[in-house]
Amino acid sequence: MILGLCDGHDSGAALVDGDGRLVFAVSEERLSRRKRQQGFPELAVQACLDFAGPGAIDEVAVAELARLPMRLLDGIYRRGSSDQGALSRRARGVAAWSSWSASRAPQIEEAGSRTVLARRLRALGLDLPIQLVDHHLCHARSAAAGMGDGLVLTLDAFGDGLCATVYRSEGGTLRRLESAPAPHSPALLYAQVTQLLGYGEGDEGKVVARAAQGDPERLAADFERALSWEDTGFRLGLPAPELRALVERSAPEDICAALQARVQAVVTTWAGEVITRHGGTELGLAGGLFANVAINRRMIHTAARRGVKRVFVFPAMGDAGLCAGAAWEAAQKRGIRPSFDDARIGPLPGPLPEGCSLVDGPESAAESLLAGEVVARCAGRLEFGPRALGSRSLLLLPDSPERGLALNRALDRDPVMPFGPLMTEEAAPELLPHWSPRSQPMTRCMTVALPASDRLKELAPAAVHRDGTARAQVLRREDDPALHAMLQRLPGEVCINTSLNRHGEPIVATAAEALVVARAAGARLWWNPEDSREARTP
Repeated sequence: MILGLCDGHDSGAALVDGDGRLVFAVSEERLSRRKRQQGFPELAVQACLDFAGPGAIDEVAVAELARLPMRLLDGIYRRGSSDQGALSRRARGVAAWSSWSASRAPQIEEAGSRTVLARRLRALGLDLPIQLVDHHLCHARSAAAGMGDGLVLTLDAFGDGLCATVYRSEGGTLRRLESAPAPHSPALLYAQVTQLLGYGEGDEGKVVARAAQGDPERLAADFERALSWEDTGFRLGLPAPELRALVERSAPEDICAALQARVQAVVTTWAGEVITRHGGTELGLAGGLFANVAINRRMIHTAARRGVKRVFVFPAMGDAGLCAGAAWEAAQKRGIRPSFDDARIGPLPGPLPEGCSLVDGPESAAESLLAGEVVARCAGRLEFGPRALGSRSLLLLPDSPERGLALNRALDRDPVMPFGPLMTEEAAPELLPHWSPRSQPMTRCMTVALPASDRLKELAPAAVHRDGTARAQVLRREDDPALHAMLQRLPGEVCINTSLNRHGEPIVATAAEALVVARAAGARLWWNPEDSREARTP
């Protein structure tokens, strides 16, 4: 097996087997219980070792080339806060070092990073060859693993001196065609405005939600200055003081709407030009910007008009997914073609404290939901990526917005975030008019928002956004037979699926953590006794 890890600001570890399959992956935050945990992922690496068993790992691949200062100061970096994100002095320093080091001091970076990483891995019992992998190549590799031949686009704030790349995926190999330099990035602008609005790093989804409440035209001219696309790359045109002043004097909803509209327009223009130049019938997307489900919907339209038949977004699209991309790149260098099947590849939940009132199966869970109760499901392996996909989820009927508001209050959540509907694949054509089997790779992992039908609006007012779309999860029977059976007992075969966590905390990993959140939410816990065993590879 190959161990991949990322020791950046959303760290984690992953395992790829000899057939190129991603068989285990977990973000450090799920184990440390600290949102967006940064630094060397000691707990995630240990979880990989526990899963693989003694002697199963024979190579280590580490994401990112230009991180030597943070690796040397890992103890300080790991304890630091990422709340200020793109606005912090530290983040600006990391971006500056990344851009300079990637081109000016690669040998120093490589030698220093190998030494530091080797020492940390030896402390965990691993004395193995280490391969360092470029940040955007890791993103591209993760997207390419879920598609056939075609184009791969990556886009984030900055990484190893770049903000965007274009790759050709062919026969399992990747060839870089284009790149755009950091720090002039649409993702960086989005992150900066998000934090100027008072939200934390990773809260860009709240801006997407508020965008539907504002008028993008009121500030359109300002954001045209703020972001543009030129032949030489993206261009940020508003200095930080002007951007701050713009946010402070404007209505938050209008800021969100204008930001969303401008970033969406620029990114889809860029993507359309790329597809026109290079062609391809499949498109893979990765990088933090593609956590934006509204942009992903526009990307599908842009790609379809240029002959692309299938679009895939890697479920762990942000930096959390770099560990998987690093491992896959090492596998490809051995002549092994990477492949991706399911995002539920983390640890099992382990044992549950005694004396708990439990939901004992699909019929019981459906009865609880129909009675107006909330069900907390903790079953099977933990999801990899930011979306709860039924393994660590809170489930409730979608017919009452008040029920959702009550849940948000119980968990101290921001009510601006819309819920997502969970539905069976059989019900999807009626509830999502634009859904088709071609959409399944994205709706399977909730990486796109699609227009809701009148039927879905009637059944699930609590799960349809103000703009008439829904970030749906469409469940195949074979992916989760028990959850599918529960849905079949509900009106329209649909319910709300929201992550099993309290505000400001990561999604739970263990059954004991799930019980704490279930009690806070006033929910009954759905747990499988067989999940108390350790998760190990066959």
